[in-house]
Amino acid sequence: MPGNNYNCNPSTPRSRLERLLRERELRRSNRVSQSNEDGNRQAEFVGSDAFFTEGENLGLSSEDDFPEGVSATKIFIDGCEWKEGRPPKQRLLVVANRLPVSAVRKGEDSWQLEISVGGLVSALLGVKEFDARWIGWAGVNVPDSVGQKALTKALAEKRCIPVFLDEEIVHQYYNGYCNNILWPLFHYLGLPQEDRLATTRSFQSQFDAYKKANQMFADVVHEHYQEGDVVWCHDYHLMFLPKCLKEHNNKMKVGWFLHTPFPSSEIHRTLPSRSELLRSVLAADLVGFHTYDYARHFVSACTRILGLEGTPEGVENQGKLTRVAAFPIGIDSDRFIRALELPQVQDHMKELKERFAGRKVMLGVDRLDMIKGIPQKILAFEKFLEENLNWRDKVVLLQIAVPTRTDVPEYQKLTSQVHEIVGRINGRFGTLTAVPIHHLDRSLDFHALCALYAVTDVALVTSLRDGMNLVSYEFVACQASKKGVLILSEFAGAAQSLGAGAILVNPWNITEVAASIGYALNMAADEREKRHHHNFMHVTTHTSQEWAATFVSELNDTIVEAQLRTRQVPPILPIKVAVDRYLQSSNRLLILGFNATLTEPKDTLGRRGGQIREMELKLHPDLKEPLKKICDDSKTTIVVLSGSDRSVLDYLPIQNFGDYNMWLAAENGMFLRLTMGEWMTTMPENLNMDWVDSVKHVFEYFTERTPRSHFELRETSLVWNYKYADIEFGRLQARDLLQHLWTGPISNASVDVVQGGRSVEVRAVGVTKGAAIDRILGEIVHNKGMKAPIDYVLCIGHFLPKDEDVYTFFEPELPVEAPPTVPTRPPSPTPGMSSAPLPRISMSKSNSKAARLKKQRSLSTLEKRASIHAIGSAWRPTLMRDKMSLHEGSSVLDLKGDNYFSCAVGRKRSSARYLLGSSDDVVTLLKELAEVNTGAGQPGSDAGALKASSTQRQRSIFYKVFYTEGLDSITCIAIDSLAVYVVYFGEHSGEKALHEIEDTHHSYLLSVKETEEDARASLLYSYKHSINGFAAVLTQDEASKLSDLEEVVSVWASHPKKYSMHTTRSWEFSGIIEEEERHWIGKMGRDFLSKARYGKDIIVGLLDSGVWPESKSFRDEGMGPIRKSWKGICQSGPGFNSSHCNRKLIGARYYLKGFEQFYGHLNASEDYRSPRDMDGHGTHTSSTVAGRVVPNASALGGFALGTASGGAPLARLAIYKVCWAIPGQSKADGNTCFEEDMLAAIDDAIGDGVDVLSISIGTKKPVNYTNDGIAIGALHATKKKIVVACSAGNSGPAPSTLSNPAPWIITVGASSLDRAFVAPVVLGNGITIEGETVTPSKLEENKKYPLVYAADVINSGVPKDMAGQCLPGSLSPEKVKGKIVLCMRGSGMRVGKGMEVKRAGGVGFILGNSAANGVEISCDAHVIPATAVLYEDANRILQYINSTKIPTAAIIPARTVLNRKPAPFMAAFTSRGPNLIDPNFLKPDITAPGLNILAAWTEADPPTKLSGIDHRVVQYNIDSGTSMSCPHVAAAAVLVKAIHPTWSSAAIRSAIMTTAEIRNNLGLPLNDESGSVATPFAYGAGHFRPTKAADPGLVYDASYKDYLQYICSIGVTKNIDPTFNCPKSPPTAINLNYPSIAIPKLEDTMTIKRTVTNVGDSKSIYFFTAKPPLGISIKASPSMLFFDHVGQKKSFTITVKARREMLSKQGNEYVFGWYTWTDRLHTVRSPIAVSLA
Repeated sequence: MPGNNYNCNPSTPRSRLERLLRERELRRSNRVSQSNEDGNRQAEFVGSDAFFTEGENLGLSSEDDFPEGVSATKIFIDGCEWKEGRPPKQRLLVVANRLPVSAVRKGEDSWQLEISVGGLVSALLGVKEFDARWIGWAGVNVPDSVGQKALTKALAEKRCIPVFLDEEIVHQYYNGYCNNILWPLFHYLGLPQEDRLATTRSFQSQFDAYKKANQMFADVVHEHYQEGDVVWCHDYHLMFLPKCLKEHNNKMKVGWFLHTPFPSSEIHRTLPSRSELLRSVLAADLVGFHTYDYARHFVSACTRILGLEGTPEGVENQGKLTRVAAFPIGIDSDRFIRALELPQVQDHMKELKERFAGRKVMLGVDRLDMIKGIPQKILAFEKFLEENLNWRDKVVLLQIAVPTRTDVPEYQKLTSQVHEIVGRINGRFGTLTAVPIHHLDRSLDFHALCALYAVTDVALVTSLRDGMNLVSYEFVACQASKKGVLILSEFAGAAQSLGAGAILVNPWNITEVAASIGYALNMAADEREKRHHHNFMHVTTHTSQEWAATFVSELNDTIVEAQLRTRQVPPILPIKVAVDRYLQSSNRLLILGFNATLTEPKDTLGRRGGQIREMELKLHPDLKEPLKKICDDSKTTIVVLSGSDRSVLDYLPIQNFGDYNMWLAAENGMFLRLTMGEWMTTMPENLNMDWVDSVKHVFEYFTERTPRSHFELRETSLVWNYKYADIEFGRLQARDLLQHLWTGPISNASVDVVQGGRSVEVRAVGVTKGAAIDRILGEIVHNKGMKAPIDYVLCIGHFLPKDEDVYTFFEPELPVEAPPTVPTRPPSPTPGMSSAPLPRISMSKSNSKAARLKKQRSLSTLEKRASIHAIGSAWRPTLMRDKMSLHEGSSVLDLKGDNYFSCAVGRKRSSARYLLGSSDDVVTLLKELAEVNTGAGQPGSDAGALKASSTQRQRSIFYKVFYTEGLDSITCIAIDSLAVYVVYFGEHSGEKALHEIEDTHHSYLLSVKETEEDARASLLYSYKHSINGFAAVLTQDEASKLSDLEEVVSVWASHPKKYSMHTTRSWEFSGIIEEEERHWIGKMGRDFLSKARYGKDIIVGLLDSGVWPESKSFRDEGMGPIRKSWKGICQSGPGFNSSHCNRKLIGARYYLKGFEQFYGHLNASEDYRSPRDMDGHGTHTSSTVAGRVVPNASALGGFALGTASGGAPLARLAIYKVCWAIPGQSKADGNTCFEEDMLAAIDDAIGDGVDVLSISIGTKKPVNYTNDGIAIGALHATKKKIVVACSAGNSGPAPSTLSNPAPWIITVGASSLDRAFVAPVVLGNGITIEGETVTPSKLEENKKYPLVYAADVINSGVPKDMAGQCLPGSLSPEKVKGKIVLCMRGSGMRVGKGMEVKRAGGVGFILGNSAANGVEISCDAHVIPATAVLYEDANRILQYINSTKIPTAAIIPARTVLNRKPAPFMAAFTSRGPNLIDPNFLKPDITAPGLNILAAWTEADPPTKLSGIDHRVVQYNIDSGTSMSCPHVAAAAVLVKAIHPTWSSAAIRSAIMTTAEIRNNLGLPLNDESGSVATPFAYGAGHFRPTKAADPGLVYDASYKDYLQYICSIGVTKNIDPTFNCPKSPPTAINLNYPSIAIPKLEDTMTIKRTVTNVGDSKSIYFFTAKPPLGISIKASPSMLFFDHVGQKKSFTITVKARREMLSKQGNEYVFGWYTWTDRLHTVRSPIAVSLA
């Protein structure tokens, strides 16, 4: 029978999360379909209660549980798509000690099968997603072949496969090793004291039987295994099985799951076979446990006992990852729920209710063994009765104790003890008619058990140690009516799943358990219901089916991940090829590491011979003879390259190498000698070693305080080694040591810090094996008088990553005669410089080394000096006893790609080409070379003439040209691709001074950079005030190394196009500024402004393009002194100095290090290198927030004439210029803003003391919070109670386009005003069509001009789809001159279209909207008379043109029209939700005016931003975008903060949101650009109403800690704040206290918690009302909130439920509604968005 057939589809999800989510959704959809097909076909099993030893039995459902058909939905397995209509079930081989059936022999060849009972039977009854086969022991000895054959046949009908174990094996393996050793140990019981010595003596025989039994299981698995099967091994009986399976077939998918607890490493390490068992389990691909604690214990044991690397994903061993995770088991809850409807269960329930009428029923259901805590339970019940006499006749405890292992003395003793206690209690508290405890020493059948669960009031589970305990699950499943209370031991695995709804107890604390019994019996009904609801939801969703499917899904994905990892691992060395190339070469070089390469393999933790013995390095005994043969060959040179000290290698010639003719290189090649020669140095000159003494003191300190650690003092480095210390303590100490080093001794030293597996090394810069190898080769060439070039190199070692530059040293180069990054024409030569062309870089190694230094190479001081001289100078450095050319070694290399073999030993993550597993493999290779060496290279042989063709390995390298003044050489150096990365650590702890913070950041850079100079040069910004991080120029490899550090939260690359700017009647329309015709709003607005003191002394920081300080909007007349706490500065630069700041404009800075790192030095003609604004955007937004009152302000041409004012005219402004003109592009194309510059600005703003930040900048696509500079900066600002408002973006009207979605940011959309600049078009037929413009140019009055459509007057060659858009160069002057042109929007700038019409000689133009723009018209100051019309009107004009022989038109000059209706409507450009980053939050939050907004403007840029073409200068300009709406909301925040200075940023946001308006000035719902009803995904909570926000009544507050908990809930495990640790179970994201609700993929019902704070009247009552989304019901509990003082908080829950008819309408469409709390004076509204799963 063929295995599973899957066909890979490249379009399937490839990230791990995507794959798992896709498979989860498919499982759910398949389950719905499957349940429809299956109906009620599931067979019921008798006695499914969880009484047997955990993992002892596996449940098997009948044939009906494996239906042939499933949903035709596509299914993905292993990331591959099944192509057929009905996907097959994946074959699953479940392997456990016992089969789910017991066999009873009825005759020689006949058997009777009975379903077993047990925890796994109950758990796996509902699993139907897989084509399962069950492998295990049938529980009976079958010695004869006839019986075995008959039993096999009978079991096959049940899809079971037997493993036949004889009685001796069962006794030693099962009764002995499993039950007497492993089971007690895993439950923290240890071995019975009186049996300890006997057990120790028999241990080895039992362990041998255990391994033998596991191999027998493996043999049966191999016999039935088919390719593609998943093998799922269960429990402690089969810990050796994964290893047995993988040894036979390494590609087999193997998972292992433990159903008991896994003990701490301190317990597990007492097991004699501890290491073997752990390594055997690690052979599995996925290892599962019930709880995170058990998984953590397992990883800790692997770390402390095996010395392996524990990671968040599992255990890593030399690149091989075994994933370790928690998979809490469940039950088939539907089976129990359905059983309650059965007549026989109903009868049982009736009988029990009658029998115990008038008494509360408590229930315990346990196996009778030591871990279940039955005596403790009964004693606690006794204490409860003693202390509560009134309950003696009102409560009864029913204890079901199922006997197990009745022949074991310990169990017999326990039974007697329980009976004795029960008898005593019944004697004390019983009567003739009733006793308090009913104790049964037997199991109940399934129906009786369900009935008992259903009538129970309190279930009591007091396990002393339990893997999971499914009794608690079964009880909850049967309590839908009763809603009883669960008292649960905190030592049961179920406590982590059901702990929120249960009462958790310590069963050893009798007093606590007794008190909990009293609390449970007296618990109020509403609390019982809440607790039960929580647990019931968990039990019914986390079912056994979901458990099994999740495990197998994770296992499948683990295989995919392993395959992806394997692709990144170098292949195993092809020994035959390496030997053949060796044979064909004529001059060979072998570079061999020593430790772990030529030495004997050692135990990971050094326990084979002890620490002292292992520190004595000795040559592998099998290497002496082959090494001798190779050394004797004159054509072969061997270099042993070691990091050890010379004193260590001095010991080697006598003990290890004898008279071998080879070279020894110590201290990473800094010292060199022939085996029997004297040492010489290869160190660079001027090597600074001043740091040694201070580092030595630190190492001595930590050596004294870390037992079994030691340090080595070498001439060029110091090494602290903690290999033999306790692993976890050693790592903690190492982390501490590094912190001491980075903040002290090496903060300014030229050193590299190299972290090994269990060591920390501090070296002088330039001390690496790769840096030394060139000089070593030079000495060897000089010593041997080598004439022939080296044509074969074999480099093998177990080197630290820092030293793997020795591998890349020999890599062949790319041909770079004309590299793309090198200028084709060098700059004009300076005096003394030759103008010769650039040297060609050869693929051979014979060229000068300075011509092609590579990224991993660490340059010595001499090399850096010589890199300039290399071509034109013959300067040669002098070393201790000899002279050698710096590049003499590389000059003798004639190495082809196929003749170079670099090989890492035992290190799968390596830059080497190949791998070898251990020094044993090195022995094999060298033996092969020695054998062929005898006949190779003899006189007359032509082996040296055989040359393989060179195969160049592709690599991404840039070539940088250095021109050195006064020299006649040009050096081309290959460098790695560099980029700016932001390295983010979270929040500062507040313990360091600013200079100390920068020193710490520098030390991190020094850990990945070659020199201190490189580190300092690479640092762009050190964020010091609140944000802890830095921006630096790094390679991807350097960034990756920093990202791997535990203290680093995130590292991400900056990108020049990631962020950009989101490019006045508005305040009157918002109800703040008085106006005669709207006096009723005016008075309210005046009162509001007066109460807020016009924003006086509130400081607003703006991140933007700068400011035009001379604008009247920034005058400071009448403003008082600046508050003393202000720490900002006025940074000078071209066109800007400190005198430009005043009491209004109190601070100005600029940031362009990130910009210049990418684009080069700022062009002074394109922007000011100062805070001065050449773009206009920054001046516009800053004056919108807080511009002073300026009468008679207007745009070009007098449009929008009136009083210009910011929303908070007395607030103060701090400008942070972070956006700059893109070189070579028009300003109309937008600016760019680099996030490293923005983070520096936000950090400074926090330190300066701003109160509000307005940031009209964002990304084009949503970005995860931890990789979003604005989101990170805003989070830190929030901690300081700084309100941060950001624009939502201009990528609408498409959905899911908004940026800045972080929940601590106010995200602002854009809507219209009630003002228009009307400029009608009058057609020749008399029809008038309304248009809009702010163009001052006018056509001659009372004259009509010829009218043409752009597509009809184009030049030849213009693409058809671009024909009507008036793109540059598209129009024909002959056809356009003197005419009005109709142009359509689409590609290109709006003002650019007018420029094109003007170029072609047109007199005016009409701009027609596209369909997507809807009713939104953006008004522009065009360079010729123009107007813009709606899409429908543009079509009417086009119809007129097409239907008229000589069409004509006139454009009427524009006029300002107020009180337009309907208004506002949503702008088409405003970005929309839903929130892609976290759909649990409805974004945007609010909308404000952003269409055609008048505000101040720069005088350095025309209103069209077309510099060089448009020469008009304005002081005020009209612009559109969410950039314009954001400062409106920022100003509202200023005013609210002025009235309520103690409110948090969340409270201010809540006030603005919950008071927003969702209707227009016609009293109708807000519309979008198309005229349709808009949704909260466009406007959030609505159009802002600042006057209402001052008195919102209630606010939804959230603290900085709440945001940190939220970040934990979305999977960010690294601590952002050093004073805060993620809780084990953080609140779910949707329960963050937010003023809106979004529920993606609602499945039936969801309950959400919110808390409101009273900020209104001290005595008030709020009532709940709601407008639910279509098909959804909304209820609040409680539905009334009573407040008796200001500041009082009240919590409530919102239950959102989909109606039944809606559940079938699955999809991603959202429906919208809202709910409110009102006290008749305040209306606190929150929007709701819901989609169904």
